[in-house]
Amino acid sequence: MEALSPFAAHFARLVSRLVHEPEHPDAHKEELRSALAQLSNQPATLSLHDLASLVAAAAAEGAADEALRLVGELAMRMAAHSVRSLSFEPALPAREIADVARALAADPVPGDEGASFDARLVALALTGVSAEIGSSGFVRRAALGAFPSKAAPVRTPSASVLAIAGDGPAGAAAAAPRPKRASDSQVMMQDQLMRHASADEGVAALLDRLDGAVKAANPSALVDDVMLAVEDLGNRGQWVDLVRILERLHDHHEALADGDARRAFLMGIRRLQRPVLMQGIARLLPERRDLRASCTRVLVQAGEAGADALIDNLISSEVSSERRAYLEVLKQCPAAANALQHLLSDDRWYVVRNAAALLGELRVVAAERRLSEL
Repeated sequence: MEALSPFAAHFARLVSRLVHEPEHPDAHKEELRSALAQLSNQPATLSLHDLASLVAAAAAEGAADEALRLVGELAMRMAAHSVRSLSFEPALPAREIADVARALAADPVPGDEGASFDARLVALALTGVSAEIGSSGFVRRAALGAFPSKAAPVRTPSASVLAIAGDGPAGAAAAAPRPKRASDSQVMMQDQLMRHASADEGVAALLDRLDGAVKAANPSALVDDVMLAVEDLGNRGQWVDLVRILERLHDHHEALADGDARRAFLMGIRRLQRPVLMQGIARLLPERRDLRASCTRVLVQAGEAGADALIDNLISSEVSSERRAYLEVLKQCPAAANALQHLLSDDRWYVVRNAAALLGELRVVAAERRLSEL
């Protein structure tokens, strides 16, 4: 297992104390000085992937301690803010370490792809910290004052998140983001190309880690860490990889009779059975005949979430071959009947019409009385 860097340990403790002990500034200063000492003559990078892997490996070996618990908390906060990595230059001002720690300790904005965190970095005008943010991996570089073309955020968060008590200056330029220019797009594309080959953990490695969870001392922690990376696959539209992961989760869940590992795999499955992910998997049905059996298994076992995804795609499609693919899987989905019958009570006439037509195609006998009342 790779050793935990002293800087990561001190920075994780600083963030944790800002969250849980806001009334102890002396303790904050102590951790800040310790973290700064580790950057006296060398840079440091905190990667979400590396931190999560370190914690997962320790949990699998039963070697987790207080320092690794704090690193796990840091990884969770980075993930919540959509921060993929943070890079700290040597001998940077202590204020900048504290500012970034406070930004991570702040409440994240769900679903904003790191926009609020990016706005904080712009407002702080950091000279020694760079961040890789969001599912696209946009890099917010340090030394913003020296590079005006990179100074404005590529996202458009609300201006209110730019005013952070004690987090440093928040200029008017940062509060009024400008439209993205061609130079920003070029920088983003270059960063994405550079990170593409090495920044993300391969699906094969994720599958291996799931296999290792079967006999791990703490399977829940290991599966949770894998789910962080897997959810990112869905955010990037990598539906084929997501199907492979879900199939492996189902394989292990069905093979185990009971115990912590079986419950961990079940929770992982439920975590991935979100409507947006099921929608993406359903769209593979007409496109990837080789994966049709796997997609069918995943969608059918997702219950109503899978049925809703199939129904939505079926109703919106105007291509007969696509409709046949969705309908064939709906016939194997027990939850589809209930989902369609609920739609018969919808206020929109066209929704009722489509639901009735589908119930007829599926030959749902239990719906005959409801259909006769329309």
